[in-house]
Amino acid sequence: MIKRLPPRTRRFVAVGAFVVVATFGWYAMQPVHPPCITFSGRYLPLENLPEDGAFEANRELDARAYQQAVESGHCEPPHSRWHGWHG
Repeated sequence: MIKRLPPRTRRFVAVGAFVVVATFGWYAMQPVHPPCITFSGRYLPLENLPEDGAFEANRELDARAYQQAVESGHCEPPHSRWHGWHG
């Protein structure tokens, strides 16, 4: 016969299960942007580049270019991650 778990252990298992389910649900609902190449048409003068030659992309211009590509039908709109899980 299986003994009953002590209340503290049951509470720990219940909280742990809730955390796992909540984390999985959060991960599943994150938006996914399908692969799409967009060009934002940025111009960056060479004198504004950092010393190492790399520069961080301007996320606002990239987001606007992606949105324009979605609106024109060249790219698929973002969707929840779980949409790709069922065949």
